[in-house]
This record gives sequence, structure tokens and C-alpha cells, in this order.
Amino acid sequence: MLLSRIHQSIAFVAALVGSTAPAVAGFEPVGAQPNGRYLLPTGKALTPVGTHIEVNDRPLGMATSPDGRHLAVVTGSNFAPKALHVIELQTGKMKQTFSIGDSFVGVAFSPQGDKIFVGGARNNDVKLFALGADGLFAASGTIAIAASSPSGLSISADGRRLYVALNLAQSVAVIDTTTQAVLAKVPVGIYPYTTLLSRDGSKLYVSNWGGRVPGATDFTDGMFPVVVDPRTGIPSTGTISVVDTSSNATVKTINVGLHPCAMAMSPDGRTLYVANANSDSVSVIDTASDSVTRSLNVGPVAPGGKPLLGSSPNAIAVSPDGRTLYVANASENAIAVIDTMEKGHNPVQGLIPTGW
Repeated sequence: MLLSRIHQSIAFVAALVGSTAPAVAGFEPVGAQPNGRYLLPTGKALTPVGTHIEVNDRPLGMATSPDGRHLAVVTGSNFAPKALHVIELQTGKMKQTFSIGDSFVGVAFSPQGDKIFVGGARNNDVKLFALGADGLFAASGTIAIAASSPSGLSISADGRRLYVALNLAQSVAVIDTTTQAVLAKVPVGIYPYTTLLSRDGSKLYVSNWGGRVPGATDFTDGMFPVVVDPRTGIPSTGTISVVDTSSNATVKTINVGLHPCAMAMSPDGRTLYVANANSDSVSVIDTASDSVTRSLNVGPVAPGGKPLLGSSPNAIAVSPDGRTLYVANASENAIAVIDTMEKGHNPVQGLIPTGW
């Protein structure tokens, strides 16, 4: 009897989540609604704006080709095949899709636009795709980096050096793109997430999810090399490592908010912005001194000006004139629009509704 009821319940839920399933009295099927809303399995309804392009689950990394014609998207779902998608930006059409084993957030075009590099996460490699004479990309090999889980990456302006955050190796790999040799592994902070070069290429910035390297008096949980709050067990530091690209050495560590993720550079190269997912903030860094000059709250503010936690900013972009930041607030399903010139307590000008 119990198994029968379980099977009936599973069948009922399956009917609800089907995109073409009819609504049951008092219920709406999960997915797209006739009125343009999207109903989530959690019961929350979304009304995202803009044009939508369907890709595999959990798109994490995106890169635009140098000529602005294509968008490369890598996905990192735990439930669906991971893929590299190449999309035509002018038409919004899917041009190519590659199955890529494992991946996370790293993807970059070469300066000439003839190669795509993808971080291979648990495959412990960097995947290469080359543009053919037919205008299509094709897989062209991998660069193996053992026990590293390659994540976010960036490439030098001349295309000769590839810098890859090695998430499980607490370091950054420096790769010669011609020989595909790993020239160096530069120690940085804990669980590096992604990399970003300065405008002149002299410095590499690395966001470290787990913060600084624990010292002799720092408290950890005994399992992971992360400094944590002894009361809560939650990581208590977030850092940006500054790597000198001429010597391949870390020359400075900048303290930022917790769980720093994406970074973006201002058009003039004078300011680095860092999205701190567990602090609901954006750290503003002066690249001349490599010091934090401001911390911008990106979440809602309570009466009296106290910030409310729960926005989880994990991606960021800067407008071409440098006056506006667009910050993906993951837990709010929205893009926060921030005026970089606003000096008050709440720089958020508004929110753009997005998908889940």
C-alpha cells in the first residue's frame, strides 16, 4: 500500500512539472505560464525581462569573441551534461554545442578569436577548441594539470600566456599557449575562483573563495585549509591575490568581502570591482595602490539604512563609460544596477528581473 501511494505521488508530481501538463484545480504546472511568468519548483514566480536563449543547465561562464559576433557559454550542472555553447549574438541562434565532460566557470577566446579555452574542473585539464576554415570550432586537444580542478581563466593581450585558477591546488597555472606547456604554478589564496589581468598585463588579479592561507594561530575545521569563525564554522576571510606577471610571483594580498567571485575592470583600468557573494557587497579596488577604497552594498536596505543580507552577488560587469555596474544578485533573481558615482549608503538604482 505504501509503495502504491509513493508511485501515485511520483506520477502526480511528474504530471505537474511537464511543460504541457494541464493545471490541476488550485495548482499551476511548473515552468512557463500563459501570462509570461515562470513558476519555479519552490513555488516562487519569476517575470524575467529580455530575450531568452536556451542552453544546458547552470550556465556559469561566458565570454564574447573579440569581434563581438559570438558568445561562448560553459555550463556546470550536476544533473545534465556539461556543454560549451557557441551562440551568434546578432541572431541569438545556437551555432554549436560541444559535450565537454566536466567544466565550471572558465572560458576565454584568444585575442584573434580563433581559439576558445575552457577550464575542465574535475577533468583536471584545460580544453582547447580551434576555429576551422569552415567558420566552425572543433575540439583540438587538452592541457592536463593533475589534481587541480581548473576554474576561471584569462589570456594575455598577445595571446601567448594563459592564466588559470587551479581551484583545488591553491595556485594559478601559467601556460604557454604555443607549446601548451605549464610554465609555472603560482601559489595564491585558498580555493581560487577566477583570474583577471590588469589593462597593461603587468598584474594578474585572482579571487580566492576561501580567503587567505591559514597561519599558525588561525582556526580551521581540521578538514579544509580555510580560516573559519570558531563559533559558526563559516569561512571568515576573502582575498584577492595580486600576481606579478613578469616574475610569476604573488606580490600582495588584498582583503575583500567573503566568498569573492567574479571581477570586472573599469574601462580606464584604474578600478577593479569584486563581487563578494557571502557579504552582499562589491569591493572597489584602486589598481595603482592595490587597496580597497570602498565597499558597495548591493542588497536591500532596511529602514534606517541597515543592509539586509541575502542577495548573493556572484557576477559583475561594467558599462563602457564606467559609470554603471551590473551585478548578478543570485538569490534575488535580479541584476542590481549600481551608480559608481553615488557616494551614499545605497548605490543601487534599481533591479532588473532575470531567470532563476
